[in-house]
Amino acid sequence: MENILLQNQKIILAETSSGSVFQKGNCKVIHLEFGNFLLKFTLEPFSVFREFVEKIDTSQLQSKNEDYKRKILVKMPCGVTLAFSEAEIFELRKLLREAEFLLSLKQIIQNANYSFN
Repeated sequence: MENILLQNQKIILAETSSGSVFQKGNCKVIHLEFGNFLLKFTLEPFSVFREFVEKIDTSQLQSKNEDYKRKILVKMPCGVTLAFSEAEIFELRKLLREAEFLLSLKQIIQNANYSFN
């Protein structure tokens, strides 16, 4: 019974006022909830997405998309466009960095535990 509870336990990797990054128990799926969207990743696509967000040129996109309230438009491969203000992009970057750091630590600890067994 305890093992089942641990599998469903929400592990928060990072959290801000607008969102969070978390996993459930031993599941490898990484949940990114930010604003009004939810994205799910495995580790490698999560890292790719974080790097992509880091490289967004906010100044160029803001001048290009002046008709929109949220001027930073991010086109996703699936045909969806996410819209952000500059402050939201900075907050998202912080959230993703913190989560990736904790995911890296988690991987190091798991590898260390594996090598000791």
